[in-house]
Amino acid sequence: MFEYLMPMLVMPTYENTLLDLSCKSAVARQIQYLSLIHICLVPFALVFLLLLGWLLFPKNSGAWGILILSIIVLPSLLAVLTEFLRKPKDLPFYLHLRNVGDTLARQMGQTILTVAFLPYDAGISLDAVSRTLWRLIFTRRHLLEWQTSDDNECDDKDNLQSFYAEMCIRDRRKTGRMKFCRLRKKIRRI
Repeated sequence: MFEYLMPMLVMPTYENTLLDLSCKSAVARQIQYLSLIHICLVPFALVFLLLLGWLLFPKNSGAWGILILSIIVLPSLLAVLTEFLRKPKDLPFYLHLRNVGDTLARQMGQTILTVAFLPYDAGISLDAVSRTLWRLIFTRRHLLEWQTSDDNECDDKDNLQSFYAEMCIRDRRKTGRMKFCRLRKKIRRI
């Protein structure tokens, strides 16, 4: 990112010139890449930190669990607190409390699901990052191959063993999508 910021630091910049626009778009792309890496690596880092704490410091394993839980819960509680503090003037206090209570319930539900699915998210993220790095560094093949989740679910094997293996690794989100894939397979055979 520094090589794109360097002309802006050393040379005088003029708004809406080609150099200015290309530097800004390059920096924006770098920030997007960093945010994607952040999204992919946070679940893995949390699970790794939890396991590291449990294995290296078994006497303080509860403290590590509380640390990870607080990292996940704190943003939700801060969102509820800011909503509580931003009461509109024309809204009665009891309605405001009811809205804050609804937000608190929704945030806690999302937090519980985040904690429950944290190992799954870590596995999926680690798989995606490792495949991408393998393709970028070693094989340099299949860089532009993308497979949508619909295509992936339609290519499933029909035996019980592959079904259980798929359930351990991947998430089947909707049964309607599976029925649609089976119907599409039947239509293709005709």
